[in-house]
Amino acid sequence: MPSERIPMPNRTQVVAVGLLTEHDLAVLGQGFRRAYRLDEHHDFHDLLAAIDAADQRLWNSAQGGA
Repeated sequence: MPSERIPMPNRTQVVAVGLLTEHDLAVLGQGFRRAYRLDEHHDFHDLLAAIDAADQRLWNSAQGGA
């Protein structure tokens, strides 16, 4: 996964990221507005590592650390 940031318009704010099954999407119904399907051969290791690293940076920032 590239480490470069992709600029997003100011009006777009990500509030959640989830890994859902087809059943999960069916339960959420029409109220769930956007889903990006991945092929079954996708390796989630890099994605989860990037999320963990971002979370750690946020935690460190909130604690006044580096």
